[in-house]
Amino acid sequence: MARIPATSRRALLFGSAAVSAGALLTACTSNEPSGKQQDTSNAPVADDKPGKPVTIGFAGPQADHGWLNAINENA
Repeated sequence: MARIPATSRRALLFGSAAVSAGALLTACTSNEPSGKQQDTSNAPVADDKPGKPVTIGFAGPQADHGWLNAINENA
């Protein structure tokens, strides 16, 4: 096994620390707009009336035994 020179290890350590610090600082930014605006539109709000019916499809793998069959039957 080849030995890595100390300067190379130090450069690797400082390089990975710099990349980690950059990732940490990037993750601390906000996606919120700086000037918050209130919604003053006269749009209707949601109510308790039922909406349009929705059909949800399911395509499961073919199975005639075990838990996959149970998933297909109950879906």
